[in-house]
Amino acid sequence: MKKVWLIILSFGLFSGCTTVAFLRPQPNDAKDLDSFPKELQGKYLFCLEEKQADSNCVIVQLTDKQLQFLPLDSSQMSTIQATGADEINLSDKQHYVLRQDKRGYYLSVLSDDNERQVWEVFAIRKKGANIVLSVILISRNNAPKRAIRKVMESSQVIALSDSSNIVLDPSSKQFAKLVKKGFFNSRMELKQMP
Repeated sequence: MKKVWLIILSFGLFSGCTTVAFLRPQPNDAKDLDSFPKELQGKYLFCLEEKQADSNCVIVQLTDKQLQFLPLDSSQMSTIQATGADEINLSDKQHYVLRQDKRGYYLSVLSDDNERQVWEVFAIRKKGANIVLSVILISRNNAPKRAIRKVMESSQVIALSDSSNIVLDPSSKQFAKLVKKGFFNSRMELKQMP
């Protein structure tokens, strides 16, 4: 799980934003999937910076049941070999939930925000041969928070402050609005490997 949180952290660090979490896996009216679809399966490279220095890169491998984060071995960069592994296993339904709706796939990952258990939600989209992971990040000014308040009813905004986390409990319709209005705006592209 260390690499999972490295990637989540990289979204926040590079954008200077607050992450949005959810009380339940999303979208809440969609069925759980038991495996990653074939169209997403494969081996991808993700680097924190444009320069693909091996210390800033991980291999992300999607199989039918697992999403693995494999750090690159610096001595083997030319052959793209990996050492060690952190993984998300869809068999562990208590911590990881994959769902699909007409807009795409969503991976919910259980997290602790020190006050309650919440779900970090990643939108997963295919972009040519690559995959784009997106999360909802909110800038520290008040404009995005006002926009969220317009979409959500006040009873479903659990925490919306200047703290490092915003927790929402949207209805299916409200979650669809969050997606449609472009709140899944912080993107990370995983480049398909041969």
